[in-house]
Amino acid sequence: MTNCTNTNKEYVMSALDIAKQSHDAAVLMPSGKHFFTKVANSRFGYQQLLDHCGIEPGAIKVAFEPTADYHRNIAYWLAEAGCECFLAGAD
Repeated sequence: MTNCTNTNKEYVMSALDIAKQSHDAAVLMPSGKHFFTKVANSRFGYQQLLDHCGIEPGAIKVAFEPTADYHRNIAYWLAEAGCECFLAGAD
């Protein structure tokens, strides 16, 4: 996330690298600050990610780099919580 600026100041943006046991998350806050964290592949881990963002789920945009089917649970859970979800992949 070097030289990255958040042009839409009202959203938290997160990118998730999906794996079987845990996911790597890069989070860009509306203030421009960013952080990296690991997210357990569980409902508790998903809720921790939202808690770290400290903002309403409707103001969070999440991009997934899917691996097999491991992204399905977190994508469904975050979408149900109100996050805007996107799949990112190479064509």
